[in-house]
Amino acid sequence: MEFFYYDNHKISFDKFLSKHEKVLIKNFLHKKIEKYTILEILSQIDVNKSELYNILDKFQKKNVKIYFKEEIYSYMFLSGYEATSNIVSLQFSDLLKNISHMNIIPDFQSVLTLQEKFTLRFFLKYCQDISDSKKIDISVDDLKDSIEIDSYARFYDFEKFILKTIVSDIEENTPYIVFYDKIKSGSSVNNKIVSLSFIITNKNFYANSKFAIELLEKTTQYINFNTAITKITELLSVYSKEIILKGIKNLDKNKTIENHLENIIKDQFFENSSLLLHIKEKADNIILLQKILFQEMGKIKESEIFDDQIINSRFNKKFYMLNIDKKIFFETKTIRIEILELSDKFYDIKIYKKT
Repeated sequence: MEFFYYDNHKISFDKFLSKHEKVLIKNFLHKKIEKYTILEILSQIDVNKSELYNILDKFQKKNVKIYFKEEIYSYMFLSGYEATSNIVSLQFSDLLKNISHMNIIPDFQSVLTLQEKFTLRFFLKYCQDISDSKKIDISVDDLKDSIEIDSYARFYDFEKFILKTIVSDIEENTPYIVFYDKIKSGSSVNNKIVSLSFIITNKNFYANSKFAIELLEKTTQYINFNTAITKITELLSVYSKEIILKGIKNLDKNKTIENHLENIIKDQFFENSSLLLHIKEKADNIILLQKILFQEMGKIKESEIFDDQIINSRFNKKFYMLNIDKKIFFETKTIRIEILELSDKFYDIKIYKKT
């Protein structure tokens, strides 16, 4: 039996899913397609009618097993199907219907839709829990060992048949994009490629960062590059690109982009908002001020609006910038917190709710 490994888990397929079966799984997961005309399903999986029912019968018998400690979890993919002269209806299993709640293996949907076994090994080993970007430096030999490839002695062949397939397979079937640089044993053009430097990037982070960079290129004369990318990427977690673009069109030449954006976004937020809390407090240090803030938030009747983002690392990091910036604001889709240092150890705190 062939195993694929993730942390303390082992994954095994009694028979690895075929490309026909992966197409049907992807159509269901991404488009919720369970019913096809005969012509549609033959076109989708590129087979003739005489092969179709044999393929579906085999698909119905396949399952995946996940081993964790002493437990074994076994899941089917296709519970059954019904076919008439013109319609094929597929009954997918509870595993696929509830895959978004599958928390045994992160991003199990990608595990099922990746096309190649070596890509699956690469994905499980190197592409887990990446919210922004991750860099991996690895020798060619170690990479081959980790994805269980013992052929392709020439790097040219290894890149053509394995590396490029991994890149395209992951980009097409997972939330990530993979880039890599080739590193030679020396400076000569003819030296052997001995290692690779991978950058694995979350697609959402990549898109937001790319948008931020494009925006910066159009407004370079007004920008403090040390803070602007962070500011724009942060705003994209709350507001749409359209709102930010609208705000940037009328950039005041006497302001930096980050201050201008802060004012634009504040105006956008305050169009429909109400003040929940306004206090002025003295605190000897940032830790005490944060404690006071959380205590006051706990007194607010609608305290459920303060979701996990308020206690996560992004807010904490922002909070401690008070020591440098003397003022901060933090927003989610429902609230805005503003803190201004009025004088040494004396702070003005406002909390607004989006209405």
